[in-house]
Amino acid sequence: MASPHTHEILIVEDDPSLRYLEAMAFDRRGMRAMVAEDGREALRLLETRDFCAIVLDLVMPKVGGYMVIKYVVEHKDTIPIVVVTGLKPEDLSAVDRRVVKQILFKPIELDKLLNDVRALCDEEARTGPNAPKPAGKRRRTVNSGASRAKKPRVTRAK
Repeated sequence: MASPHTHEILIVEDDPSLRYLEAMAFDRRGMRAMVAEDGREALRLLETRDFCAIVLDLVMPKVGGYMVIKYVVEHKDTIPIVVVTGLKPEDLSAVDRRVVKQILFKPIELDKLLNDVRALCDEEARTGPNAPKPAGKRRRTVNSGASRAKKPRVTRAK
């Protein structure tokens, strides 16, 4: 039987209750959520795993979200990021929009987050580097008679 989880995402959030709430909500929607409590833990996970999307807080202790974005741009630039932040829009000019596809402001609408991440993961599954290649047309080759073996003649017994 196939796993009920079709996508694996990374949630990077220092608030334990929000981290737990998001992880449980994604799990209920059939998306496996790995969690990291800060950027340092996220970077360790990103070194060894691939995710279809990252849900990322920007302001965290130890290593913040901007360092995670920098790492993704330099090493895993096909992973889309959804930033979930309490910062004001005018404070986000340094966000690299090459990988940050969505910015949601706290308090978030959980259904919007779930739907946006699902859409990003579905798009990644269709078009990303690990997407199935479309079946190409089969080329018909013309076989000259010279290389074709003769069919054996079948005679029936009378």
